[in-house]
Amino acid sequence: MSADVKELIKELEISSPGFIRPEDLYTQSELQDRLGVGRHTMEKLKRAGLEFIEIGRRNYFLGKDVINCFLKANERQNQPAMAVVGE
Repeated sequence: MSADVKELIKELEISSPGFIRPEDLYTQSELQDRLGVGRHTMEKLKRAGLEFIEIGRRNYFLGKDVINCFLKANERQNQPAMAVVGE
């Protein structure tokens, strides 16, 4: 693969909505744009356990924390209901 193609792929990954890189730090507005959600949904995600760093009046999110939050939510959804076995 040529260097030009690799650079183009890198640019697309960085600028594509919905693409979260684990090693990157996102502001709340950047993350909202990437996830396609609004402020209220972000507040719900934070209350549900999405970790963030608050500096002044701005919230920052590590990409790995965002990914982990969604993976944990997916695990909870896919867990079978617990059944109580009678004695």
